[in-house]
Amino acid sequence: MTLYDEIGSPRLGLAVAPDNWSQIDFFDRAGAARLGLSVSPQGAPVVGFDDNAGRRRILIGLLLDGKPTLDFFDQRGVARLLMALRATGTPRLIAVGRKSQIIWEAP
Repeated sequence: MTLYDEIGSPRLGLAVAPDNWSQIDFFDRAGAARLGLSVSPQGAPVVGFDDNAGRRRILIGLLLDGKPTLDFFDQRGVARLLMALRATGTPRLIAVGRKSQIIWEAP
């Protein structure tokens, strides 16, 4: 289901995808998706922030095991900086190069 503003631009979308993802999308005045709230079929919540061209730039979520994650994407949609917690609670930070290879990791 999509709600439109007075000039016909989509502003809010609500859906359950065929793969059972639940999704709420918020659009800007130009009709570009800017914010998405999702829940996976297994119950993992995700919040995605998109740029004005509709490309995902930031993803915040909880993994299936409940650990938090924060991912930053470049203009091509490639995850470049990933932050998460290990099972022990130790933070993990990963930088990814242009060819999707890990170029730096701590610890």
